[in-house]
Amino acid sequence: MGTRREREAPALPGADDVIAQLGEWPSFHDAEIVRVHIERDGRSKVTIMLTAAAYKQRRVTFTFERIADLSLGGEEVNVQNVIFGLHLEQDGNFTTVEFAPCYGLSGSIKAEAVMVSVE
Repeated sequence: MGTRREREAPALPGADDVIAQLGEWPSFHDAEIVRVHIERDGRSKVTIMLTAAAYKQRRVTFTFERIADLSLGGEEVNVQNVIFGLHLEQDGNFTTVEFAPCYGLSGSIKAEAVMVSVE
């Protein structure tokens, strides 16, 4: 399944494809949130540009369905939205994706369905 270094891929639809395209589950350290789209009754998305040289600025998109909880905030979000890292927690029927703060936008989204893809 490719090299993963010390990062384990989450059990999310699309994670295997991310690993196949990038060679590992990526580090989101110093990555930048470049797009947030919230759809009340549909699919919401957060797109993150990977900044590590090995990833050649590829973008990873998390898609959320049936959001149960959402908390986003930050200062100067129109300037740059660098995250310290990304953490996933799967608990029962829900998956929470946390965008750890560094500069700009940060927060978390908890949803019944979370998928991931890479551009």
